[in-house]
Amino acid sequence: YLKKAKTDQNHSSRSSVILIYYTILKGKNMKKLTLLIVCLIAGMATAAAQSQGDKALGLNLNYASETSFGLGGKFQYNLTNHVRIEPEFNYYFKHDHVSFWDLGVNFITSSPVAADVAIYPAVGLGYANAKAHFDEYSASDGKFQAKFGVGADFKLGSAWKLNIEPKYQLVDGFDQFIINVGLAYCF
Repeated sequence: YLKKAKTDQNHSSRSSVILIYYTILKGKNMKKLTLLIVCLIAGMATAAAQSQGDKALGLNLNYASETSFGLGGKFQYNLTNHVRIEPEFNYYFKHDHVSFWDLGVNFITSSPVAADVAIYPAVGLGYANAKAHFDEYSASDGKFQAKFGVGADFKLGSAWKLNIEPKYQLVDGFDQFIINVGLAYCF
């Protein structure tokens, strides 16, 4: 069928497109085409919900492999429909005489996968500080950091979203795996 559409010079380009479309619909590719159309419609619905200039303010509950549990705050700003910038601050509670905090900014490119779900890679840069606490002595050290991870946003109604984000934090001499679960208010 496709050869006929390509070789028939007497058909206009419009009739060739119609012939190819008809061939796809009649052939085995009908299920694939239907799935593609459903995914595109779902993606457009989510993309419309995440517009340039949208903002969100949220809290994170964090678990880190080297520093235990922590809390964090973040501000999200959509630069485009799919790209956002996310300044964040995280504080990890004292564990084995060490507390830890970091301040940074993440760059996120989200891709809708369903009407209320988007997945994304995240890359971040910032500053991290660890402080050792002992009875008579304390010391702190700060260094630049990089973070790499993936995540997923789940819309909860029109004003809230939940996110889950595993990532790896690289700090010279102190790398760790982090997973955070966050709740953000969208405005």
